Amino acid sequence: MKFSKIVISATTLAMTVVVQACATTDENKFIKGEINACILEGAAEWRATFDAPTTVEQEILDIERRACHLLAAREIDYLMDELIAEDGIILLEKAGLANGRESQRQLFKSYIDAGYDLAWDPVDATVSASQDLAYAIGVVRVSLPDGSVEHAKYTSIWKKIDGRWQNVLEMRNDNGDLGTDFFK
Repeated sequence: MKFSKIVISATTLAMTVVVQACATTDENKFIKGEINACILEGAAEWRATFDAPTTVEQEILDIERRACHLLAAREIDYLMDELIAEDGIILLEKAGLANGRESQRQLFKSYIDAGYDLAWDPVDATVSASQDLAYAIGVVRVSLPDGSVEHAKYTSIWKKIDGRWQNVLEMRNDNGDLGTDFFK
C-alpha cells in the first residue's frame, strides 16, 4: 500500500468539509474567486460539461472550495470538529477506511506531518429534492514530499444534520497515467 494512495483518499475528505458561517475577510475573497490556491488543472474543462449550478448546488461547491483553503491553512481541528459528521467515513484507496471524525483527524494530521500537500477543486454538485442530501464531484492533486504530484477524482456525500451540511462519506480514485487529462 502506497502512502500517497492513502493521501489521495484523505484529500477528498478534507475537500468535503463544510463551512457554515465564515466571517473572515478571506471568505469574501474566496467567494469572489480572488483566492486561487485550490483551482486545479483539468477542473475547468470538466466543469464546462455540466449545467450551471442552482443556488443550493453552488452552496455545496463553495463549501468544498472553502474546505480546501482551510486544509491548506492547517485548520484540521476546525474542519473535523465543526464540519465532518461524527460518524463520517473516508473510503481509502487500497487502504481500508477512516471511520469516524477522530480517525479522520489523525489521518489528516499524519499527512501534514509527513509533508504532503492536498488540494481539490469541485466541478459539479447535485442536491436532493428534499435538500437534505447532496454530492459533489471534482479533481484532487496530491503533492508528495519528494516533489512528485499525483492526480485523482473524488465524490463526496453531504447530509444536512441539525440544519448544517456535514460530510458523511468520501471516495476517490487515482487517475493513473491520465494525470489531468480526464477525457482520454
